[in-house]
Amino acid sequence: GDLRIADIGADGTRRLIEFDLQAPGFDLPVEVNARYREYYRLQSAGDWLLAKYHYEYVDVVRGRRLAYHLHDIGTRTLVPHAHCERARDLTDDEGTHHLRAVELDLREAHEQFMRLYAAGREPDCDAFLPLAVPRTADEVPGRHHRSMAGSLRDRAGRTPADESWEALQQAAWETPNPDRSA
Repeated sequence: GDLRIADIGADGTRRLIEFDLQAPGFDLPVEVNARYREYYRLQSAGDWLLAKYHYEYVDVVRGRRLAYHLHDIGTRTLVPHAHCERARDLTDDEGTHHLRAVELDLREAHEQFMRLYAAGREPDCDAFLPLAVPRTADEVPGRHHRSMAGSLRDRAGRTPADESWEALQQAAWETPNPDRSA
């Protein structure tokens, strides 16, 4: 494909290294746009520290975008996440829906993007989970109202009430095994 590389700010304290790729390239119609941006901060020792990244892939033919980002979200610092949505161009507005992802380096993201391109497949957006679990306004941290144990809190009691080792052993012996019940 056609590749453009930019290194902006190498003589300052902040730096952007960007790779823009259009495939298949030459004078053929663009099928895929990929952009890899890594932002760096200069440390006192003279080393560059990765501050954030944006790895973007747009399947122009299928109208689908997959992006991996590492940056601050709200009060959380450097959160790896993904975006997967309808898009035709890298300039299309990014959705606000953040998806769970692990931190990737540029080579890993590029390999994943090029596998999609080579296979002629669009990204599977349904394979991602939401980044944050929505919480209710009345939920207090530590009470876990949305967990199974929290939702059963008022209907389940401690069995046995005495949590000594002997009482726990006795309760375990007396509890029927659901795998062996008829």
